Amino acid sequence: MAKGKFVLNRSGIIEMFKSDAMQSALDEVGAAVAQAAKAASSDPAAEFGYRTHVASFTAIVNVFPANAEAVRGLFDDNALIKGAGTVASPTKKIVP
Repeated sequence: MAKGKFVLNRSGIIEMFKSDAMQSALDEVGAAVAQAAKAASSDPAAEFGYRTHVASFTAIVNVFPANAEAVRGLFDDNALIKGAGTVASPTKKIVP
């Protein structure tokens, strides 16, 4: 049996991770997590925001509390953790 050698195309992977398609997929996930965190919070005034940006090697989405009620929800309800847990399931396909 012949042994093959696998060569990783690093520039292609970095380009894919920074692509517009990856950024739009992260936007969808960020919006879904922010919405789920709002639903998981016990305070109806809690608002969560999200921001997608490109770092040196990949695109990143940050979900954060947007007001004081949401910050309290982080400590009282673990709203952001619960929101991320409901969106990120191993059976759900995130990237098309």
